[in-house]
Amino acid sequence: MGRKFNDLTGKKFGKLTVVSLDHKGKTRTYWNCECECGGTRTVANDHLKRGEVTDCGCYRKHIAHWKKHGKSNERIYSIWDLMKRRCFDSNRVEYKNYGGRGITVCPEWLNSQNFIEWAYQNGYSDELTLDRIDNNGDYCPQNCRWVSREEQANNKRNKRFITHKGQTKTITQWAKENGIPYYVLKKRYDKLGWTFERAISEPINLNKSNRKR
Repeated sequence: MGRKFNDLTGKKFGKLTVVSLDHKGKTRTYWNCECECGGTRTVANDHLKRGEVTDCGCYRKHIAHWKKHGKSNERIYSIWDLMKRRCFDSNRVEYKNYGGRGITVCPEWLNSQNFIEWAYQNGYSDELTLDRIDNNGDYCPQNCRWVSREEQANNKRNKRFITHKGQTKTITQWAKENGIPYYVLKKRYDKLGWTFERAISEPINLNKSNRKR
């Protein structure tokens, strides 16, 4: 009896999506795959299933470029270096918010190449910043992602969330959605003691700059 054929078309393995069958050999089946970066690669089924091949080779090109041109000049290396300093260098000002709170870097990421490989396999680009999903958690693959600067600002642990009409958002988000400058909304709510409903709904009077009535 022949081997049972397992169609992998449409399935995703890492950054690769199987698009079609290439050919069936005596012991292996080979699939044509498309990478998230736009590249293509033909991969054996067992390599896909075991996670031995997860991209078209694109991240290796980034690593080769990093090695060739000197890691100290690369933005991604600077991000890795700063991450470590925040957690281990007690002389840095920001240490108290990271290492001083018990936040550390996982053993895997103490090696810069491991971190850089993860970064390019998980959406890194020069427009994004490294963000911890749980701000009380460590720097590790399970707790980190690449986000815009605005998204990261909204995730800082010192941001206060306000619940209004069943929705919970930061003051920054409420101000943006209601067309009010952040400093005006914060002053109305924190310093003048307005209700939040009034603070976000009352028009701004430039001649009577948020005076308490």
